[in-house]
Amino acid sequence: MQKTYYAKSILSNGRQPTVKEHLTRVAELAREYGAELSMADAAELAGRLHDFGKYGELFQKLLRDEVRGVNHAACGAALLAQMGRGKKGFIPIVEAIRGHHDGLVSCDSAEELKRSYEYTGRLEIDGRQAALAGEKEYRAAFEQLLRDMPEFCLSRD
Repeated sequence: MQKTYYAKSILSNGRQPTVKEHLTRVAELAREYGAELSMADAAELAGRLHDFGKYGELFQKLLRDEVRGVNHAACGAALLAQMGRGKKGFIPIVEAIRGHHDGLVSCDSAEELKRSYEYTGRLEIDGRQAALAGEKEYRAAFEQLLRDMPEFCLSRD
């Protein structure tokens, strides 16, 4: 049976938005707004990955009030940094994803993103635990993203 990943706590109307619903809607809006700047693809990619860390069990525990201090934003940035290794066109998107809650930081000081993807222990990023730790957790989360959004593709140069 497939697990449902939630993006937010239960709303006042009793609904609890899923990560799939949230990322899909944000990606659509980001594409629309990004088109005004001739950056539709980059904006959509940022929208699709901005809450990627919510596919981790640690973030789901946060929603159930079982843990505190979880950084989900850095995980989408770490994934994109890993996937786009060496491609400069991804750097502004990585920075935007990482900073969507806490503000922008320079990728020059973002070596911790690489460590988050590669290291199997739970790292602190920007003072909170990374929602995902190590390649195994990132791969599992990415597989869930692809189940939720099979149209996802990465083709930016």
